[in-house]
Amino acid sequence: MREYRRLLALVGLDRSGEAIVRRADTLARLSGAELILLHIIEPDSSSDGGYPSPSPGQVAASYESAGLRRLRYLAATQGANVDACRAVYGSLSNSMQRFTADWQPDLLIADAANAARLGCGTWDVLVVQTAQRGQGGRRGVLDRLLGWVAPLQNSLRIRL
Repeated sequence: MREYRRLLALVGLDRSGEAIVRRADTLARLSGAELILLHIIEPDSSSDGGYPSPSPGQVAASYESAGLRRLRYLAATQGANVDACRAVYGSLSNSMQRFTADWQPDLLIADAANAARLGCGTWDVLVVQTAQRGQGGRRGVLDRLLGWVAPLQNSLRIRL
């Protein structure tokens, strides 16, 4: 089995990001590996709102600064012990190529949507299941189980 020393978690700032941060933090703690959280902000041409935009460098710096604040907050709320957080403005493929060339992770941790878009690299990929409540996964099973047990509890006087 390969030993992982450098973990890179590709994190969205949503519920899937929470699951990815928790899983990446657990793996890093268990293996003693370095952990970097990376949030990529992809350009959206529809978000200009009709106002004159500042220079592309200013736009990128503004998005990266805001993304980094939110990423640090996400890591803190999940209790994650991370070595670094990075937010990068640009396309997923270009940003990953630049970032991984410098940092050279052993394992990339991402959700299924982003993992499918990454292409090949020198790293292994761990795809984290990020099912929402009621859509499957452990949480969905628990919800269904409690739906069955609640009526039984009343009729059989079972204490849970």
